Amino acid sequence: MDKLVKSKINIIRRYYIKGEPKGATIARELQIQKDTVYKYFKEFREIERLYPHKLKDFTFLLPKKQGPRYPFYDELMSVLPDLVENTKLPYLEKVSLWKEYRQLYPRGCGLYFFYSYFNAWQKRHKICKYYPRRIKHIAEEDIEELTIWRNSQNIELWRKAVVVLDSLKKRPVAEMCVQVEVTEETILKWIARYQEMGIEGLRHKTFTPDPKKVAGNKLKQENILRLLQQTPKLHGLNRTAWRLTDMSRIYEKVYGSPLGPHAIGKHLNRMGYQFQKSRERLTSPDKHYQEKMDNIKSILSNLKPDEKFFSIDEYGPAVVNIKTGWSLTKVGEIKTVPQLQKSRGWYIMTAALELSTNQMTHFYSQKKNTEEMLKLVDVLIQQYKGNSKLYLSWDCAPWHSSNKLKEYIKSINAESFRHANGTPWVELAPLPSSAQYLNVIESVFSGMAKSVIHNSDYASLDECQSAINLYFTERNQYFQANPKKAGKKIWGKEIVKPVFMETNNCKSKLKLKRSQK
Repeated sequence: MDKLVKSKINIIRRYYIKGEPKGATIARELQIQKDTVYKYFKEFREIERLYPHKLKDFTFLLPKKQGPRYPFYDELMSVLPDLVENTKLPYLEKVSLWKEYRQLYPRGCGLYFFYSYFNAWQKRHKICKYYPRRIKHIAEEDIEELTIWRNSQNIELWRKAVVVLDSLKKRPVAEMCVQVEVTEETILKWIARYQEMGIEGLRHKTFTPDPKKVAGNKLKQENILRLLQQTPKLHGLNRTAWRLTDMSRIYEKVYGSPLGPHAIGKHLNRMGYQFQKSRERLTSPDKHYQEKMDNIKSILSNLKPDEKFFSIDEYGPAVVNIKTGWSLTKVGEIKTVPQLQKSRGWYIMTAALELSTNQMTHFYSQKKNTEEMLKLVDVLIQQYKGNSKLYLSWDCAPWHSSNKLKEYIKSINAESFRHANGTPWVELAPLPSSAQYLNVIESVFSGMAKSVIHNSDYASLDECQSAINLYFTERNQYFQANPKKAGKKIWGKEIVKPVFMETNNCKSKLKLKRSQK
């Protein structure tokens, strides 16, 4: 039933007494719901039947019916007078009374119901032992110290100073609660302590942890840790990893006391545990792993201005067709890509990233073999004429370490060839075997794919290659205008930092997504 002002209830009552109960008319006149009018008519009929002499008494309404009492109501009412009488505090603290009550009845009512019943009990028995809500006087020396507290960086002292000084100005407690961000009960405690003990009552912290509770939490955490170190299968669960709900059920079964999933999650968080997905460990079986890594690090740290270091790899084979990818899409719409598509061409891209200048060199072919590597070496020594030395770093693919390639590099390093053609010395700095994830150029490939390959629908092979060429042209121009070594997030599009590090995974899709967040 809608709660109405007394004047509207009296109007409905007059209509009922006159014998003109037209609910719709009354509802329009009073601008209320028609059902509300009929519910009051029903109440007036009950008054007329049970209390006929009270019908014209406009101050009388039917007494409210008491709601259902819970089983713990009687036990609470039986102990509440003794709890209030035996309290040692000068003021009633509902939380403290509730804790004492729960010690007597561990499965008694919760704090919400306790507050409700306790407030009703106080009104019936007219018991008032509340904290004072105002400070009437502050000593001059206290005002000086409280002013210092209010201007300090200590948040606890600032809060107490605001409460005490503003309470003297009769500021409402509710406003102070919002400003200092503490509960009303805490503010009233500070006011009471100042009135009883002065500023000394505010110097010590208002909260002291309960030693029993601290010890109990420590025991719970130890028990949780014991469960965590066991597999769920030991407790009859057909699972390989724990869930909080399972752990809660097994905890009660093993230790005999209930502990909910939310509480277990909080304890695990305090102990430094959280759910994480396991990741594959990136390892290399190369026996000379450390030797090769130390060699590359030494080259990069001592690279001279007329020396260049190249990270080399192939991209592909890649087919030209409709690609999936992330794009802005209207909510409710799903962008789909056909599973079976006709190829519009395919390509392999051989590329080299020069780390000191961040410049890309690339071309397309139809194979991955030694001939393509010879072609790349020819392109680089012609492009970087005038430099003294070029370092070529790549993975351990067979065509990267063939005898034919080694013989060709030996021939172009001959003094007669270099003098006649003005080409630099070429030296190999191979990566450890099975360590493609260390190849810096992979992160550039990732940025290129994200920009011009993913979510694409090129009509032909030429259109696709033109987009790739434009991407690398713009990228090279950018780093020519803004020189920066490859080692930080390049171009704003590579998702993995293209930096030569043992811990870097340039091909990791998982890491790509995480670095964007």
